[in-house]
Order: sequence, then structure tokens, then C-alpha cells
Amino acid sequence: GFSSHRSRFLLLFGRFPFFLEVHEHCEAFPRIRPAVIAVAARDGIPVRSMVPLSRPDDIKGRVIAHLGGSIRTAAHRAEVPTNWRFGGVLPIPDPTAAVKRLAQDLEAARRAAPDAPGDIWFMVHPGDAEDPVQVPGHPPLLRRLEAEYLRTAAPLPLSQPSGGT
Repeated sequence: GFSSHRSRFLLLFGRFPFFLEVHEHCEAFPRIRPAVIAVAARDGIPVRSMVPLSRPDDIKGRVIAHLGGSIRTAAHRAEVPTNWRFGGVLPIPDPTAAVKRLAQDLEAARRAAPDAPGDIWFMVHPGDAEDPVQVPGHPPLLRRLEAEYLRTAAPLPLSQPSGGT
């Protein structure tokens, strides 16, 4: 069960998770969301919401934004904290456009941060183009460009996940 996984997580990382999320945003899928919210409420762990910084201009972004709003609503009904906004939904097939979008999202986060009622979380893909294991459908060039951009970007202030609205 999850309690044994939670104990294993604590053993491996020395702390409990900062938030719950599932690969490919599955935590927000209607049939999975109730279980994620129940675990989060039981164990006092925030849930990641994918409500974007700005209105998405593509179908993938709109679907993720809708799912993000639905999990945030469910989490808040259960008094589970979430992040306020989310960045890093990138046009995967076009690495150059993805890095441009990442820069736009980071700039939007910098503008919003002083007045934001909660945390802004960013999703990035770990690793770089030289990693021996790559995610299918995600060009290795994107990993390299993201890693380069993130090494040179001015950092945003970091904080623990909070219960923004």
C-alpha cells in the first residue's frame, strides 16, 4: 500500500514528498483524482495543480489547464493545499519554440510573483541530451536546451509548497 511506499520514500530521501503528482499529469484524470486527493488529505501532502500562468494557445496546454483546474478545485474542497500557478507546459516537438515558451513563462512568473497568493511551480524535464535514457517522443535537443537555459536563467525565489488559491 501507499504507507509502505511512503516509508520507503522517507528511507530513500530522508523526508516526505513536497507534493503529489503523477507522470503525464495523470493525477488530475477524473478516475485517478479521487485516490490522489484521498492520499494527499490523509497524509497532509500538497497536490500539484497545472493551472497555467497564462491562457494556453494549443490543445495540449488547454487540456492540461482544464485538468489542473479540476484537481485544484477537488483539492481545495478536501482542504488539500496546491500551488497557485504552473509553468513548463512546452511544445515538445519544437525544442526552439519550447525554450522560447519557457523564457516567456519565467518572465510571466517574475511579473506575477510579487502579487501571487501562492507558489508558482515549474515542470522541467530532468537531464540533458547526453543522458543514456531519453523519454520517447521528447527530442534530446530539448533536454539540452532546457538544461542550458535553466543554468543561465536568473533564479526565482524558492519556497515550500503552500496552499495558494
